[in-house]
Amino acid sequence: MRVAALLLAAGRSERFGSNKLVADLGGKPVYAWSFETLLRHPQIECVGAVVHQESVLEWSSFLPGAAFVVGGGTTRQASALAGLEALPDGIDLVLVHDAARPFISAKLISDVIRAV
Repeated sequence: MRVAALLLAAGRSERFGSNKLVADLGGKPVYAWSFETLLRHPQIECVGAVVHQESVLEWSSFLPGAAFVVGGGTTRQASALAGLEALPDGIDLVLVHDAARPFISAKLISDVIRAV
């Protein structure tokens, strides 16, 4: 089974007051925790990111190893669709994760893949 992951990072963090995804958390940005975990997982073939339209170039430099970085839409659903449309052909399973949730574990990823 070919597995891909999408990291959704297209929000504006308006209630937070600044971009919470780049805030320092334990020595690295919030988004890096989940991105690195997804990227290292042995069952995940590729990790793509969906970011705010105006930030694609900036985020491309933040995400070495990403299969792609694309601009999202005005809603979470539109952003997820943009990520799905950017996936390479032949992917059987797509995991979608919110970049603002930094502590996803390799075990949880494996459990979800196994459950599907």
